[in-house]
Amino acid sequence: MQQKIYFISMTTENALSVLQRISSIFSRHRINIEQMNVFETANIGVSHFSLVLHSNDEKTQKVVRQLAKVIEVIDI
Repeated sequence: MQQKIYFISMTTENALSVLQRISSIFSRHRINIEQMNVFETANIGVSHFSLVLHSNDEKTQKVVRQLAKVIEVIDI
């Protein structure tokens, strides 16, 4: 399967261990995060994640479904 570059953008609650939960999903699927940018939005308590990764379609779709199940994730 050919790997492509994917950009994932999501909004989360700014809570303890959210980054750990997100990164553990990627490690379980053996996907390396090439670049990550996280910043707090204008809404206090809400953060925005921008992720860049190399993967294939199937793995990326699985990861997005898993990310949607994390309670603190507001939008992907």
